[in-house]
Amino acid sequence: MEMENVRFRRLFFCVHLPGEAGEVMSGTNGSTLEEARAAKTKAVHQLNVLPVVGVGITRVGDGYGLKVNLSQCVAPGQIPCHVDGVPLVAEVVGEIRKR
Repeated sequence: MEMENVRFRRLFFCVHLPGEAGEVMSGTNGSTLEEARAAKTKAVHQLNVLPVVGVGITRVGDGYGLKVNLSQCVAPGQIPCHVDGVPLVAEVVGEIRKR
C-alpha cells in the first residue's frame, strides 16, 4: 500500500504484558519515566534498519512507554512489543517534510 494514497493514520498497538502475549495493555504498565528514557536510547539503535522517523516517550496505561513514528508500514513482528520491559506503540505517520 502506497503511503501517499492513504488518508488515515494506521496505529499499531503492540503492547504486551508478561504472560499475556497478544493482549493490549489495560492500565497496568509500571514503567517509570527514567526507564522509558533509558529504553528510548536502546530502541533508537535497535530500530535503525526500519523506516523510523521519530521515537518519543508517551503515557501507556499507568506508566510510560515509547512511541515510534514510521514513514511506512512494516511487516508484523519487525517492531518489538517492548524494549527492556518498556512498552512500545508504533504509528505510521508518513514522511516528515519541511513546509
